[in-house]
Amino acid sequence: MARDSECCGEFRMISLTSCIYCGSGASVMVQKQTGHDEYLQLLQIDHEKSERSWIKCLDCGLVRQSSTLDHDETTKLYLMFRNRSIRSENPDEYFERITSLPPDESENFQRCVWMQDEIPISGSVLDIGCGGGVFLHKFIEFFGSNWNVMGIEPTVQYAELASRRLGVIVKPGMFESRAFSGKLFDVITINHVLEHIIDPLVFLRDARDLLKPNGIIYLETPDQSDFGFLPTTHDRFSLQHNWYFRLADLENFGRRAGLTPVKSE
Repeated sequence: MARDSECCGEFRMISLTSCIYCGSGASVMVQKQTGHDEYLQLLQIDHEKSERSWIKCLDCGLVRQSSTLDHDETTKLYLMFRNRSIRSENPDEYFERITSLPPDESENFQRCVWMQDEIPISGSVLDIGCGGGVFLHKFIEFFGSNWNVMGIEPTVQYAELASRRLGVIVKPGMFESRAFSGKLFDVITINHVLEHIIDPLVFLRDARDLLKPNGIIYLETPDQSDFGFLPTTHDRFSLQHNWYFRLADLENFGRRAGLTPVKSE
């Protein structure tokens, strides 16, 4: 899309009684789950008795969880999101495994191929929710070192990993445009982040404000076709995700945020 010229405590949830996009309160249940959720476990919540449900807006079709974490609990979750207690490898092992994948097995390589005709040959790139920097590693490898590269990542250990392994600035913390005051970017990448956000429209507007004229946002999320295809116990249906989009939803959110779709799939 291009811009137009250890934690414990109270468990606070926001009930999503109406659609964040169209405001409709009419909805239908898509899927309900109870039992194990690793992300609830990180927050020391009784995940074995918890019940989560996905509901679909009958007017615009956006799928949402019936309730989400509030801002404080969301921040706590992502401070320890990649905790070793639910990961089978340490940060450097993760980085080595992903960056050593051959091109035909690398999602990050395919992302670069997909965007290569839409972005300039050099410039500045910001990866929001960059994790351990594995996408930025591939971006630099694919497009060359003449790019000015930055990232932001809420899990501090992984922000430090990305900065150390790539030799670039990676800001620790949740994304806020004011963290980049005075900086504008040619490309902003948002890979599997928007579905985690409390308010995706505010988030996209903040990202748009950091784009140079004719700048590009690369945005990728899971698709609603996961319902009925993936098992209900899959990680994608856990507490971490607030929204499930279709391609039309992403384009609609983008337009409302002041962006113009230029390529979608």
